[in-house]
Amino acid sequence: MFPESSMSFELININLFSICIPLLFVFLIVGYLILKREVKLKTRNLEIEIEIRKQAEVALREAETNYRLMVESQNNIEESLHEKKVFLDNISDLAYIADMEGNLTYVNSAAERIIGLGSSEIISQPFVPLFMEKDRQSLIDVYDRTLAGESLENTLTFMNGVTCHFTSLPFTSSAGKVVGTFGIGRDITETLKTQKAFQESEARLKKAQSIAKIGNWEYDIATGEVWGSEEAFVIYGIERTSPTLPLDRVEACTPDAPKVNKPLVDLVQKNKKYDIEFEVFKENSGEKIFIHSVAELIIENGIPKKVLGVIQDITEQKKAEKEKELLRKQLRQSQKMESIGTLAGGIAHDFNNILVPVLGYTEMMIEDIDDNDPLRASLNEVLSGTMRAKDLVKQILTFSRQAEKERKPFKFHIIIKEVLNLSRAMLPSTIVIEQDVHDDCGMVMGDPTQIHQVAMNLITNAFQAMEEDGGTLSVQLKAVDITPENIPSAELSPGPYVCLTVQDTGAGIDVANLEMIFNPYFTTKETDKGTGLGLAIVYGIIQSHKGGITVQSEPGQGALFNVYFPRIAHDMDSKNERKPVDMNTGNERILLVDDEVVILEMVSKMLKRFGYGITTFNSSTEALEAFRSDPDNFEMVITDMTMPNLTGDRLIIELKKIRPGIPVILCTGFSDRIPDAIISSIGIDRILVKPITREELAGAIRDIFDTLVKSKISMATKKAPPIA
Repeated sequence: MFPESSMSFELININLFSICIPLLFVFLIVGYLILKREVKLKTRNLEIEIEIRKQAEVALREAETNYRLMVESQNNIEESLHEKKVFLDNISDLAYIADMEGNLTYVNSAAERIIGLGSSEIISQPFVPLFMEKDRQSLIDVYDRTLAGESLENTLTFMNGVTCHFTSLPFTSSAGKVVGTFGIGRDITETLKTQKAFQESEARLKKAQSIAKIGNWEYDIATGEVWGSEEAFVIYGIERTSPTLPLDRVEACTPDAPKVNKPLVDLVQKNKKYDIEFEVFKENSGEKIFIHSVAELIIENGIPKKVLGVIQDITEQKKAEKEKELLRKQLRQSQKMESIGTLAGGIAHDFNNILVPVLGYTEMMIEDIDDNDPLRASLNEVLSGTMRAKDLVKQILTFSRQAEKERKPFKFHIIIKEVLNLSRAMLPSTIVIEQDVHDDCGMVMGDPTQIHQVAMNLITNAFQAMEEDGGTLSVQLKAVDITPENIPSAELSPGPYVCLTVQDTGAGIDVANLEMIFNPYFTTKETDKGTGLGLAIVYGIIQSHKGGITVQSEPGQGALFNVYFPRIAHDMDSKNERKPVDMNTGNERILLVDDEVVILEMVSKMLKRFGYGITTFNSSTEALEAFRSDPDNFEMVITDMTMPNLTGDRLIIELKKIRPGIPVILCTGFSDRIPDAIISSIGIDRILVKPITREELAGAIRDIFDTLVKSKISMATKKAPPIA
C-alpha cells in the first residue's frame, strides 16, 4: 500500500510541481511585467523629472546669462555713452539729444558756447524757442519727419544770430525704438558772411565790369576753349548761353581777325607781350566799337597751360581822346591867335597914335581953306587915305579881338539874305545856291557890318573852292540850343544860339591844312586870289561876339562851316543905338590928358575951335594933382587909356573920389573891351576909339553936356513948389 502510496505521492508531487512551476513562472512573469511596468513608470517619471530639472537648469543658466549680459550691457552702454559724451564734449560742432516731446535731454559744451546758454538753462527745455521765428516752422517739420525715421539736413539761426547747419537722425533705444532725435550742428555764421562778402564782391565786380565795360576771358591751351565772363559776351553782343565763348562768332564780329589772333599766337609760342586794340562790330546790333585787350600766359612746370586776359570796350575813351585832341588843337589855335592878336593890337595902337594927328590936322586944314583952293582936293585924298587906314586898323583890332565896336540887337536873317542877294550876282551859273534861312531864328547882339563880313567871307571861300568844276553852295540859318551834352566847340557855353551853316561841294581841305586855316596869311590859293587874312578876321569877329566856329572837311568831300552867335530875346529894345552926331559948339572948361604930345596939341586945337576952354597935361599924375587942387575948375575930363604911371581908368577912379559927378570920356586905341559893369562902376560916361574924327569927339562932348543940363532941369522941376 505504501509503495503505491509513495508512488501516488510522488505522482501527486510530480503533478503538483508540474502545476506549480508554470504558475510560478506565470507569477514570475506577471511580477516581472508588473515590476517592469513599475520600473518603466518610475523611469519615465524620473526621466520627466530629470528633463524638467534640465530645463529648469537651462532656464536658470539662460536667466543667469541674460542677467549677466544685461548687467554687462548696461555697464557697456554706460561706458559707451560716457565715452561718446566725452568725445562730443571735445568737438567744435554742436551736439544734442531731444526727446519725443521736443525737450533737450543732452547738449555738449559746444552747444552751450554756440547758443550762449548754460546746460542748466537748456536741459529739459523745449528747443524751438531757441531759434529765430522765421525758422521755427521749418524746424518743427524736420523734427517731426526725423521722429518718423528720416535723416535730414537743414540750416537754422539761433536767437543770438548764430547760424548752424544741422544733420538730424532718429535716436533709438536698445530695442530699436525711436525715442527722440540726435543731431550735430556746425556753426556756419562766418562761412555765410564770407559767402555773402564773396557774392557781394562778385556782384560789385560784375557791376564794375559793366560800368567800365570790362570783361575777362580764359583760354585753355589744351582744349582750345575760351571761357568768357558775362561782360565779355555783352561787349561782343553775343547772348551767353554757355560759359564758353563761341570763337567762330567772335571772329565773325572782328573784321581783322587774323591780325588780332597773331599776338595771341606769339604770346603762347614766344611769351611775347599781349596788349592790343582792335575794332569789333557787335553781333546783336552791328555797332562799331573799339576793344583794348591785355593777356598773360600761365606756365606750369615749364609748360604753357592757359592764357588769362581782359577786354575793355574803349569806344567812349576813343571818342574822348579824339575830342580831347580836338580841344588841344583848338587851345593851341586860340593861344596862337591870341599871341598874334596881341602883336597886331600893339601895331594897331602905335599906328593909331600916328593916324590921330594926321586925321585931326587934315580935317582942320580942310576946314581952314577955301572950297576952291587947289589944296582941298589933295587934302581930301589925304583924308580919304587916312579913313582907309582907320578901317584897316579896325580890321586889325577885330582880328586881335580888341576893337571897341558898339553893339546893338539886330535880326540875323536880314543880314544873311542881303549877303545871298549880293552873292547871286557874282556867282557863275555852274554853282547852284541852296538856302534855308529861318526868319524866326532870333536876334543877335553885335555889329551887323562885321556879321556881314563873316558871311560874305565864308561864301566867297566856298565859291572859290568850286570855281573850276562848279557845284552846290548850301547856306542854312536856324536857331539852336546848345546843351552841356552837345557842345560843338570848347569856346561855346550852353545856351541859345543862331547857327549859320555854309557848305560847298568843292575840293575840300587836307587834314594837315585844316588846323592852320584860321592863321593869318595862311592860304592855299594862288597869289592873286587870296591874302590869307579872310578866315583869320572871321575868327576874330566870331570870338569878339562870344561865338564859335567849327569846320569839317576831307579832300574831295567839300567843306562845312558852322558859325554860332549867342541868341537874344526878340523883344530886346535897341535903346543903345547911336544918335546922330551933334556938331554944336560950347564954352565949357575941359581937362585933356594924353601922354602923346602931338595928339594932345592936335586935340586941344580942335576943341578950342569949338569954343571949349582946354587945359592939357601929358602926365596923368600931374593932371590928377591939378584937378585935386581945383576940382571945380573943370566941367569935363577927356583922358587917354594907355599912359605910364597912372592909366586912364585908374585916373578916372581917383578923379571920381574927389568929385563924383565929373563927366569923363575915355579914349583908347588898344585895350580889351571894358565890360559894361566896370564902365558903370568906374563912372565912365563915354568910350571913344582912336583915331577919333572931330565929329565923333564934338558929338560925344555935346551929348554929355546936354544930358547933364536936361538932368539938372528935371531935378529943379521936381523940387519946385506947386503954384498956388
